[in-house]
Amino acid sequence: MQPSGNTLSPAPRRLMTGAVFTVAALALSACGAAEPDAEQPAPSAEPTAESTLRVGVQLDSPGLAAGVDATSPSGLDVDLVTALTTELPGTAVEWVPISAEQSGQLLADDEIDLALVHGPVSNVGSRDGVTAVGPYLQTVPALLVPAEDADSLPGDGSWEPVADLEDLDGTALCVPAGADRSLLELDESGEPDILEQPSASECALALTSGRVQAVLSDRVQLAGLAVDPRFSGQVEVLEWDDLDESTPPAVTYQVLAGGQETVCQSMFGILSDPDRMASLLSNAATTETSESAAAELSDATSPC
Repeated sequence: MQPSGNTLSPAPRRLMTGAVFTVAALALSACGAAEPDAEQPAPSAEPTAESTLRVGVQLDSPGLAAGVDATSPSGLDVDLVTALTTELPGTAVEWVPISAEQSGQLLADDEIDLALVHGPVSNVGSRDGVTAVGPYLQTVPALLVPAEDADSLPGDGSWEPVADLEDLDGTALCVPAGADRSLLELDESGEPDILEQPSASECALALTSGRVQAVLSDRVQLAGLAVDPRFSGQVEVLEWDDLDESTPPAVTYQVLAGGQETVCQSMFGILSDPDRMASLLSNAATTETSESAAAELSDATSPC
């Protein structure tokens, strides 16, 4: 991909004031300016970032990108971007809360430089200036259901335990926006009553409030919700193998880039390095529920 000519967002002008002052002071000294008084130390510039990388992130995803606000999230997505900034010295990160559906358009409009997207992304290749750098996680679908001993959950108590996919017929099921709904094509006898919510976390809230009987999402996000303090002890994850004998479809997490070739190339280098990705995963809360997609990229040609 050829660079579009866009540049990373400059750091705020006020942060550069100290640096400009220091350069000016050095110039005066070289021209024979008077030495500063010994009791008055020369001003020093605070370290500043030369550029800002605007990263679209899906917040409220425990283990991936969680936090009370967008300024200080934590999780695997954050670790991945931190690894990227080591390849781009002098780069600060601005976290921009997004949804998966917004990511492509925000990149195309140059509102963000990079996006980490959980789940499927459609029509990426049709957008000018947007590159699918590669996958960083692969996982499978799963269900989040009330824990066996969570009999105190609100609701009318009419729900029955889910043992397989057929048990979803006629139940109330929450699905995050963008989830693969083809999994819900069960049979003609009946299908779930679907409640769509913007995120898996909001679906978990619907589950623990008694509005639905199960949540369909991917194993990584549901495992994070199962250990989240808001839901721990109230919910549990049902693996696909326990629900159906068929091979589950893969759920892939993608990194999308805008017009910055350097950013794209540096991120591809990380994603295609199995050892580096394994190291990032080893520090993540999602280790047991996911696998690196680096093996797929290790012999691939960079899309950048």
